[in-house]
Amino acid sequence: MKRTTIKQVNEALACLNLHLGVKPGEKGSFCLQGAYGGWQLQRHAECGIVSIGGFKSKREVYEMIHTIAYGVLIAPRRDTV
Repeated sequence: MKRTTIKQVNEALACLNLHLGVKPGEKGSFCLQGAYGGWQLQRHAECGIVSIGGFKSKREVYEMIHTIAYGVLIAPRRDTV
């Protein structure tokens, strides 16, 4: 198994935000938080930042980002339904 780097995680996160059509820091965008030797995926919401799961390894967060991105890509757009 290859090692997952933080650069790969950040690139995947940038692609996810691009697919969502949001810039980092905007409402609806995703970001990373690192603590306790792990990483946590977070999303900017109207009420603040919402955590998605607990602190996980870089590989688990990387896979979570790709799973969300895949869901975004296959979901029908609201303006086409």
